[in-house]
Amino acid sequence: MSIQDERDVRDSLSRLLDGVEPAPPPVGSVMRTGKAMRTRRRLGIAGGLGAIVAAAVLVPTLILQPRPDPTTHQRNFKVSIHQPGKNDPPNLIAYGSADGWNWKATVVGGRRPYPTVEFSGIPNSANLGGQLTDPGPLTSNTGVFAPEGTTGGRGANTVDEMVSRVSPGVTHITMTAANGTVLDLHPVHYRKMSLIALVLPHGLRILRADAYTRSGEVRYAIPFFYRGSNSFEVWLHTSQSPPTSVSAHIPMVLGSTRSEVSVHIGPWGTCEDVLVPGGFDQGCSPTTPTSKLAQFDMGSGTSVIGVTRDDVAYFELAMSDGSTVRVPVVHLRGIGYYAVGHAANPKVISWTAYDAVGIELGSGHGVPGALQSPKHS
Repeated sequence: MSIQDERDVRDSLSRLLDGVEPAPPPVGSVMRTGKAMRTRRRLGIAGGLGAIVAAAVLVPTLILQPRPDPTTHQRNFKVSIHQPGKNDPPNLIAYGSADGWNWKATVVGGRRPYPTVEFSGIPNSANLGGQLTDPGPLTSNTGVFAPEGTTGGRGANTVDEMVSRVSPGVTHITMTAANGTVLDLHPVHYRKMSLIALVLPHGLRILRADAYTRSGEVRYAIPFFYRGSNSFEVWLHTSQSPPTSVSAHIPMVLGSTRSEVSVHIGPWGTCEDVLVPGGFDQGCSPTTPTSKLAQFDMGSGTSVIGVTRDDVAYFELAMSDGSTVRVPVVHLRGIGYYAVGHAANPKVISWTAYDAVGIELGSGHGVPGALQSPKHS
């Protein structure tokens, strides 16, 4: 698909995505984080699941309400990106501007085994470094790039900074934004790695990204847009039509502090979001059913968002004071989702999974998914 074609379908892509963005956050600028364990992508943290100690039970309902076209309410974001020239230093990955900040992304740190990327020109910016995730080959549905990110800037001019390795063979990536801007990213080769860097104004929605090799376009992605930030996880073949999106609230039981958990499945894969007082946490990954009764998907300690088999209707938790607590399961696209908050007194001793007619399917110790040691299944 050509760049002009991308612009022509921008409105239809906007309508596809508009049904899944929740209400504004309870705090100001916050950033998302990738799932612990399952996903390869980790971004910055705000609030964090470590702060979750629970939630009131919410009624599981699909989020299907329409929203206005984002092109009509996106403020006048200004963003640009440029590739290094022949006379630029070899450690320069990219440079550009985002909402008034003129930035440069350079590799620093001498001859360390893994690159550290510094974003200069942006206040409150943090370096991104360590072992950048290999997105894998283009044959993988997560191939192309796997960004690490953080936030920078200040006030109304907050930005999202991203750096990533790129799959071998990718020559450039285009991103079409909701305000009509088309960004062109060219990987820079550094120590046998292809790297890209990007700074986006917080709140600028990317409707579609397209990856190209020398032979033409090979993959495209429709990122998940949540509370001002874009999450890239799943890349589709150009011959694939984007799947429709569906979302649901997941009731969280136990604990004492109110939290909200939601799951969003669509062309971006599966994204789970947890609103906590003072921020939120997010993780995205490909949509993959499980054969296990209880599998950890996202969380910290005994706070767990888990996935289960399609035949599991609910769990019963045996508590240390002799009481029992029921954990409902919400099913989307053949996957069951549940959420259990932290409970110290009484604590969870064991769990049992049941189907819709109350037949026991299996059991285990502790919080389901936190301790994966089922007695039988």
